[in-house]
Amino acid sequence: MTTHLHFEDALMSIFNTVVQSLGSIKKEFIDTLLMNLIVTMQNKNKKLRDILFEIEENPQMLLNMDLEDFYDTMLQLEDNFKQLLKLAEKHKDKSDMFMQFYKTIDELYGTVVYVNIEVGFLEAELKHEIKNAS
Repeated sequence: MTTHLHFEDALMSIFNTVVQSLGSIKKEFIDTLLMNLIVTMQNKNKKLRDILFEIEENPQMLLNMDLEDFYDTMLQLEDNFKQLLKLAEKHKDKSDMFMQFYKTIDELYGTVVYVNIEVGFLEAELKHEIKNAS
């Protein structure tokens, strides 16, 4: 009987060790996933800022762009990042990695909104200049 109990204790100990290991692996997996998402979002943020810089340097390029498609894409990005921001906000206090993810999404969401507004402003300014030149 005591051998059976020791065996059960050993099994329980092994089970607990495996569960703790899986928890550790799960955390590492989530941290790795979040880090990859953070890097991807930071790259996306840089690309959006680069696009805006190009447009600011040469607003005439707006004349050759499909602005309806551009605005549709930007609104879709805004909606997607807004949802992601809400999700990230719920989990931001769970770990430093979640907080970093939240900050990165918040920054990217702000950039998307800013680029959309700024391009709209530049488009209106360009149309005004063309109208006054006529």
